[in-house]
Amino acid sequence: MTSPPTSSYVMTKPDENDEKDRLDLQHEIWLLALQNRLHTTAFTHPPKTILDIGCGTATWALSMAEVHPEATITATDLHRPPKLTATTLSSSPNLRFSQFDADDLIWPFPEHTTFDFIHGRMITSGIHNWPRFLTHCSSLLTPGTGRLELLDVSHPFRAENAAADGEALSPFIRFGYAMERVWAANGIDYRATEKHALRLKELGFQDIVMEEVRWPLGPWVHTSEREMELGRLNLENFGRFIRTAGVNLLMSGDDNGEEREKRMAEAQRLVDDAVRDLEDDWDTNRYYLSMKIHRARK
Repeated sequence: MTSPPTSSYVMTKPDENDEKDRLDLQHEIWLLALQNRLHTTAFTHPPKTILDIGCGTATWALSMAEVHPEATITATDLHRPPKLTATTLSSSPNLRFSQFDADDLIWPFPEHTTFDFIHGRMITSGIHNWPRFLTHCSSLLTPGTGRLELLDVSHPFRAENAAADGEALSPFIRFGYAMERVWAANGIDYRATEKHALRLKELGFQDIVMEEVRWPLGPWVHTSEREMELGRLNLENFGRFIRTAGVNLLMSGDDNGEEREKRMAEAQRLVDDAVRDLEDDWDTNRYYLSMKIHRARK
């Protein structure tokens, strides 16, 4: 299996341009979900140093650089985002990029470096060792005032319709469980969000808060136009994810042994069934993703 990216829900990238578009769409969805906020952390004083881990296309980091011109924003990822050109960086002098893997044993920051705010969004697919990752964050936060915010999906996928809310009841939810088993076999814990609070407490973090934000898959929530738009965009984003990356993801780590073609055909059937279920039954089954936001102070 190739190492998954720190910036994206997807472990494989069958089409780089499609994935960039999808990540930008994902940013729009987060803005809708957070009611046009770039983060949920409230600061006593404006942060002067900000670290964005797994920046993806760098859309969030660029936005933060514009909103906080007084702060220095350091964006990080496995690969330099194409939009962070010399021209872009010259027009955003408070933004810099550091290329490294957040899953590494050592992070490449000089001794005594600290950040007032560390942000990580949708990075679970890139972290194999969460205790080590959180220890890095703890050591880099400004003592007493440094803030950490982590935002990610929490498995399993869900349905408000009880008749579809289970692995044996829904092809879409069954696909989610199959993905999770592949990730687990390769050292990725997609239940990590359930353990963040305890791990943060053990590291001495204070004011630990967990907030759940539900992302409807489809415009079945009629409480507001914002919720309906969130559902429409999320259905588009997730449907694109399953169609373009589903088979490759389910086959991740599979060797070229006997019956590989048979296993690939089975993976394709699972993906086809999941897409059909999601696109045909989102309104009846009222599918949604549970997104978890963790905030803490060091």
